[in-house]
Amino acid sequence: MVNNKKLQDNYLIRFFIIAFLITWLLFLPRVLSDNGFATLPKFLLGLSIFAPFGPSIAAFALAFKLGGWNKIKSLWKRGWDFSFEKKWLAVVFLVPVISAGLTILTINLLGGEILWEYQPLPMGMAAPIFLIMFLTQALPEEYGWRGFAIDRLQSRWNALTASLVLGFLWGLWHLPLHFMTGTTQEIIPVAEFILKQMVGAIFYT
Repeated sequence: MVNNKKLQDNYLIRFFIIAFLITWLLFLPRVLSDNGFATLPKFLLGLSIFAPFGPSIAAFALAFKLGGWNKIKSLWKRGWDFSFEKKWLAVVFLVPVISAGLTILTINLLGGEILWEYQPLPMGMAAPIFLIMFLTQALPEEYGWRGFAIDRLQSRWNALTASLVLGFLWGLWHLPLHFMTGTTQEIIPVAEFILKQMVGAIFYT
């Protein structure tokens, strides 16, 4: 049991190292270029589109090392498991609505201004946006964070502590985006973004 726990810890550390290395190295050309440190060819700058896949690549690589193709199949199927209690679908759909409502309420209470002139997207765009989010966020990242890492973190800590640890590392993993032009993270302080990811990780868990 002790050896197995040490093995799991070892693979967890490897996961984070590999995920960070892949992502940060692929983002590095954009960071250097956007901050005027180097003039680089477009193909190097284009590598950044593969950077978000760092966590999933790390997860599948380590899954293969742990148990070959069977482990890879098991990890892949986990992302398509619909056997959960359907009451959790209510949470999935209600949390964003409640979160948005609380945000509006907080801004109003603090005397802030909400810019309502931005028009909401038509309902017909819901499916394309979902597909874009799946391909650019869920597929590249979630097989790593929630598919590989969270269970191993929970074998050491309770769900809350494990989520906070994962959320901190998840937020830190986005660090290069704070130094890239045109990203959401460019206008958000690093500490604030990491805190947001820590809170988000609790909801995800």
